[in-house]
Amino acid sequence: MKKIILILLFFSFTVFSVSAQQAKTSDELTDKQWEDLFTALGSENWDTAFDLSTKYLKQLKDNDEAKSIGNLRYICLYSAAGKVSAGKMTYEKLGELVKDFVGKKLVFPFRQISAKCGSGLNFICFSDGVKNKALVAATNQAGTSILAFEYLQLKEDFDYAKYDGKEAAVSGIAKSIVPNPNKSPIVILRIYISDGFIMLRDEIEKKTDKK
Repeated sequence: MKKIILILLFFSFTVFSVSAQQAKTSDELTDKQWEDLFTALGSENWDTAFDLSTKYLKQLKDNDEAKSIGNLRYICLYSAAGKVSAGKMTYEKLGELVKDFVGKKLVFPFRQISAKCGSGLNFICFSDGVKNKALVAATNQAGTSILAFEYLQLKEDFDYAKYDGKEAAVSGIAKSIVPNPNKSPIVILRIYISDGFIMLRDEIEKKTDKK
């Protein structure tokens, strides 16, 4: 399963660089806080990643105007799924946790776009032959667990053939988050996103460079 794994744990700092260039306020995290979180994710220290992301969400008071809070919510869900896959969190606790994220904005990490859905993992892929849908199978680094199947309903059609192989992130509203009823350690969550929008990495970086 690990043939085409992208290191989705390392969320590009370009997403956060605008806030890093400004004075920190109560609705932003410091560079050190992000660094600590990314370090935990990179080593798949699920306990620390979950504890830090939960702590930081409380700090931002779940304010949708806070910079990068959508990223932080996704990290919290991802690390919680990692804990479940490692036997460090029960499905019951996960079920209670995900309720707080339904109806809220999530921002996903950069992944490569694929013009078709096959056996590849960690791709934003063209799902069901419908241009306003996408599917991602998000795994751990080893590819031994699918931490989340992510079903994305986009606001607009997307030209997958044109951008095949490019990197992008997706944002949208969590319509539903469903823990696996079979309580499997192999497939943990299904996340259903509405009002999704694909953001090309090249375009994000161009906007950042102009700041």
